[in-house]
Amino acid sequence: MFTLPLREPPSFILTIFVFFFLRCFVFPKLDPFAVSGDNNITFQDTTLHETHNIWFMMKHRRNRGIGWYGWMLASAWLLVSAPTTQAASTQPAPTKQTKNVFLNTVHRLMREHRGALREIQSQHKAIVKTWIQLSEIPAPSRQEAKKAAFLIQLMKQAGLQVRVDKKGNVIGQYTGTGPTPRKAIVVCAHMDTVFDLTVRHKVRRQGTRLFGPGVLDNTVGLVNMVVVARMLRKYKVKLQQDVWFVGTVQEEIGLKGAQYLVQQHKKRIAMMIALDGGYGGISYGGIGIHWYRIEFHGQARHTLSSMGKPSTTYAAARAITTIYQLKVPRKPRMQETWYNIGKLGGGKVVNAQAERAWFTVDLRSMNAQQLRRLEQKVFALARKAAKEAGVTVRIVTLQKMPAVQLPGMRQHKLVRGTAAILQAQKSKRIAIHPFGANDHCAGLAVGIPGINIGTTTGGSIHSLKEWAESKHVTRGIQQTYLLVLLMAGTGRTVTTPKTHR
Repeated sequence: MFTLPLREPPSFILTIFVFFFLRCFVFPKLDPFAVSGDNNITFQDTTLHETHNIWFMMKHRRNRGIGWYGWMLASAWLLVSAPTTQAASTQPAPTKQTKNVFLNTVHRLMREHRGALREIQSQHKAIVKTWIQLSEIPAPSRQEAKKAAFLIQLMKQAGLQVRVDKKGNVIGQYTGTGPTPRKAIVVCAHMDTVFDLTVRHKVRRQGTRLFGPGVLDNTVGLVNMVVVARMLRKYKVKLQQDVWFVGTVQEEIGLKGAQYLVQQHKKRIAMMIALDGGYGGISYGGIGIHWYRIEFHGQARHTLSSMGKPSTTYAAARAITTIYQLKVPRKPRMQETWYNIGKLGGGKVVNAQAERAWFTVDLRSMNAQQLRRLEQKVFALARKAAKEAGVTVRIVTLQKMPAVQLPGMRQHKLVRGTAAILQAQKSKRIAIHPFGANDHCAGLAVGIPGINIGTTTGGSIHSLKEWAESKHVTRGIQQTYLLVLLMAGTGRTVTTPKTHR
């Protein structure tokens, strides 16, 4: 943040003030204004109504004897202000306000790469077409292969060196020209969605909005990556660092693809930029997330012999009811905590007690200590419910991610650079948050700087009513393009390509 230095009032302003004061309050006969009978103030050919003019009020205050007090106040002001004015004149001139280096650099990049930025905008129809094609390919977690195949094709067309790792992540490399060994900037978007193969993946257009499973979370991020890579290649942009465009797998079930990527290439990755969310948002921290499946086990009995006997479904119902009565911190921001029971099941037939009943819990918090407290309370309530129902309980860990805040991340060049880009784009929304639950969190967990940004706006994610706004999608892609240039380092380049591919 920058603050402007306070300056002492210059002497000429004091002189004008004193002159004004004396003219209005002390020397009425020298006042060129005259009060007419209809309570209007006239000065030459101009008429001003009394209720909108301070001169009229001053005249009447003078008539109530303000003149004598005016002399006293003017004299006191001159005496007090004289040394202040002298002191101000002897002080060195204040330094100029520090310039926003990132904003200046962004404006330069926008001028130098205006050809690519304009082409991104001009390709709106083609971008939306690819977006729809990708969205209509089902890709539940662990079943991303079909969408991955299409993404590989798009990456190769963009001129990237493409490979697929053992986890299934698709990695397209844009090689930098800086000295070796070079670190890589990871730009990633996840391929998987929360919708299984039974859901009809058909995109519906309504005006400028697209409706369909995964259309916002997160197919649009994949399109963003491909277009940025294509522009870098087409305009022969020379970057100092390598850029890896990565389509990750299994993000929706615990960032497993991103975690594998980080584990395999920790020393090679300089920073991570996840494309997942709403345009205008910048997330630079990681929410702590713990997922568990709580299972109750008992004996299966026919309905006719079940009355009064231990019941696993009763235990599950009792536990769910008491868990939802828990109070968790909602403020301040760094203590904010959430929980949800998202799935439940049990039993095999209608006419028998369930041998097994279960539910899942999603526990989240900005604070690791709050997360542990919530976890302990949930476990205690589950055990209590099992004891009351006369059954046993088993708690299975599904996945755990720590709450992460890297020191100084709020002032990191990733955050400040992205904010500068949004400012240069005249974005109406610039929301910087210390939390996130996206692929960049896999990097944060091992000390790699990272942020999450969005491509467009939308809503109702993880539901069959999910939608995304297509009108300004190119603006989000331009944001990513500029951020890659800013982070990977580029010299001055031509604004139009020498050859078109």
